[in-house]
Amino acid sequence: MKKLFIALLILCLPQIAAAQAAQEDHNSVDIFYGTIEKKGDKLILKRCDIGSHEYILLNSPVSKAPMLDKLQKYKFKNPTSIMIVGHYTEINAGDEMSSPTVSALEVFDYDEIQEGSSCHLVDAVSDTFSDPAINKPH
Repeated sequence: MKKLFIALLILCLPQIAAAQAAQEDHNSVDIFYGTIEKKGDKLILKRCDIGSHEYILLNSPVSKAPMLDKLQKYKFKNPTSIMIVGHYTEINAGDEMSSPTVSALEVFDYDEIQEGSSCHLVDAVSDTFSDPAINKPH
């Protein structure tokens, strides 16, 4: 029984270590498309997906150049589409440990800033039906 326990422990330890390393890996990044807006002193990415998920944008702790500082200086016209290269994380919404967590992106890079452009389906539908040519009586 003791040998079985030791064997199971030896088999499971590398998997536990790999799972822990994956949680702390800031080198894994993804591409996020959405519209960017300022809310107070924060920049928010509203992702172009069915749920329009919102992410607070943060500087990446491992990036040499703080990309968010450059974005903060930018004067955005609503809507503004952008592509963010970032790492997903969750942060506390408040100062207390019991505060709920919110989604955030640690920004490594950004590109494709398009002012006056929205990638959200709701915006495309409302723009289509607000066109006078479509609403003209027949």
